[in-house]
Amino acid sequence: MATRKKGVSKLLGEVLDNVKDFADEIVDRLSDAERDIRRGLTRLLEERDSSAPDRDRPHLPEDPDSVTGDTPVSARVESTATKP
Repeated sequence: MATRKKGVSKLLGEVLDNVKDFADEIVDRLSDAERDIRRGLTRLLEERDSSAPDRDRPHLPEDPDSVTGDTPVSARVESTATKP
């Protein structure tokens, strides 16, 4: 013999079911939006890379210290480690 929900417990069950359905729908929409944004950004970057000549692309040096002229981090660490 199954018991039927009555009154407050029935209402709470319906509210929780609706909240769960709403949350699932939000997660699905956010997932779709994230996928679409990623596709759009990928296409934008691919178009930019294919249309820009090499001379217009920024050159990033392999050693970031060469841009600023600073002493390399490894040299600074070694110099402080050897001081008494």
